[in-house]
Amino acid sequence: MCPTAFGRVQTRVMTLVLPALLATALSIAFRDEGWIVTIGIYLLMGVALDVIVYERVIRWQPPWLTGALAVGEFILLFLLVKVLQPGRPGFGEPDALPGVADWHPVMLFWVSWVLAVWTKIVVLPFVSLSWIEDGGELRHTEWTIQPQREHVPVVAAPTPDPHATPVAREFATAFPNPEPLVKKAAPGLPAGTAPPPAAVPMGVRYVGSGRRRPSGQMVALFFLALAGLASIGATISLKGDPTSRFDGFVYVESNTALRNANTIVAYHFRNNHLALIGSFETGGSGVTDPGVTGSLDAEGQLAVDKKRRILYAVNQGSDTIAGFQIQPDGRLQAVPGSPFPSGGKAPAGLGVSGELLVVVNKAHDPKRELSSVRPSYTTFHIAADGSLTPTGKSFPGPLNSSPTQGLIVAGKIVVGTEETGPFRSFTLQPDGALKEAANSPLQPEASTFRSDYIGARWAIGIVAHPTRRLLYADQAATAQLLVYSYGLDGQLHFIHATHNSGAVLPCWTAVSPNTKYLYTANAGNGTVSAFSIKNPERPRHLQTLGLAHGANPWGLALDPTGRTLFVVDPRAVDGVPGILGNLLHVLVVQGDGTLSEVLDSRATLHVPRTSSPLGIAVVPKR
Repeated sequence: MCPTAFGRVQTRVMTLVLPALLATALSIAFRDEGWIVTIGIYLLMGVALDVIVYERVIRWQPPWLTGALAVGEFILLFLLVKVLQPGRPGFGEPDALPGVADWHPVMLFWVSWVLAVWTKIVVLPFVSLSWIEDGGELRHTEWTIQPQREHVPVVAAPTPDPHATPVAREFATAFPNPEPLVKKAAPGLPAGTAPPPAAVPMGVRYVGSGRRRPSGQMVALFFLALAGLASIGATISLKGDPTSRFDGFVYVESNTALRNANTIVAYHFRNNHLALIGSFETGGSGVTDPGVTGSLDAEGQLAVDKKRRILYAVNQGSDTIAGFQIQPDGRLQAVPGSPFPSGGKAPAGLGVSGELLVVVNKAHDPKRELSSVRPSYTTFHIAADGSLTPTGKSFPGPLNSSPTQGLIVAGKIVVGTEETGPFRSFTLQPDGALKEAANSPLQPEASTFRSDYIGARWAIGIVAHPTRRLLYADQAATAQLLVYSYGLDGQLHFIHATHNSGAVLPCWTAVSPNTKYLYTANAGNGTVSAFSIKNPERPRHLQTLGLAHGANPWGLALDPTGRTLFVVDPRAVDGVPGILGNLLHVLVVQGDGTLSEVLDSRATLHVPRTSSPLGIAVVPKR
């Protein structure tokens, strides 16, 4: 421990040079600023301790105290990292204390501590030979001025006989004392002088220089440390989560592939918090796919009949549709006869229009051989109690086309895409029949691809503009947001493509009710993108936000006011770390359309580890 506060601060800064260089390299290598920011927090915390705490508490530091201080500083820094969350997902784990991913900041601290101790013991004494003598400060010292030599005169004199003194004669055995023993004065005192009184033990007293007065450096360092602590407090307070005023229910399908194990997980969102209501069995099973075959590539796994407050869900693994009555408290009650046969194989998408339900049977399930089964677009009548009756009308798709969606636009247009490439559109007839549009199927716009492009060309995640005859879709493989117009006859026409900067595999889309903003869930890199559509035909990219612990965002939905965005985030592909994904994220829409995640509201979806929860529906509370 350096004896001066200024020396402690100088030593603290110098010993963290090597850790800072290491953290900088790690931040560049991992593209994660958390490493170097953590060293900055460590430095700020250490200076505050040096000036405010150690100056008053520690006067002398034995060797064992070095390790004890290291443990204490580690605990403080660990808690600060938990609160401030300086890195990207994976650099620490804010939801657990401790968490599986906390080894990154833990390793960084102890490696930095070893480097700091090595610097203090080995490097600094070489940098400044008088570093220890200078109180741990790097001072500029002057050369020592040699004292002047003075000649001292020498006088010759005889050496006296040491035995001739009175004291020597008195105590020498050669001169016995015939007088009786009496108390005599101390040698050197005049005869007859009384000896001094015995001293009373007073304890050890140290010579001091009076009351210590703080130097100018001490005062400056003290206020600097206070400013550092204040900045930490301000950062923590400013990091408070944004607020959502939505009061309603959020539903997510567990998509559990085990027999009759599929469920709907229900939450009540209120006061910026998701509260679990419960899980409700669908009476069927879902599917799993490591992200290779594309069986999960679909939109609309859940659909809400707002008029009847009915929630419908697909059982893709068992070829049925489940129906639930939404209760006032958000709980779900199965409608009579649920689940209902889907009229095909592997239903993956739903759409509601008045008295009709459109079901997209994908005919795609990795666990079943369905290559000889044709996909289909099938319709059902919805009864007053929510039960389903087939209309007998169905449109068969090409073999292995794997349709992704059955979006209903303007109450009478049905639009979807197929993984073989084209858009397919229909007009929905009153009896449930689907009449294909004149230019359907419509192949992807060739101008959106480079001449040498050989990857996937199909779009996904279609959504309609609330007031204009426009559709938006994600061309996932090229990270582009496409704009199409549509006619009341179902014909589509390409208008424009905008690059989704920072997104990997943007797949699902939502448009705000106020018609100003659009959002995409980017399944390839755990992010969500925001666009301005104030010019509806020319979307403008605003933001790509990384979700905390995001994995494969697979669906998103806005509340009816357009102020809160909910994102379901499964671990849909192999290789995703267990600490990521299977989450329900809550994001608040700011005044400029950008997003901020409400970290305290994020919910872990309690589904089997092998499940890939898909489908999301948001219903306001009555």
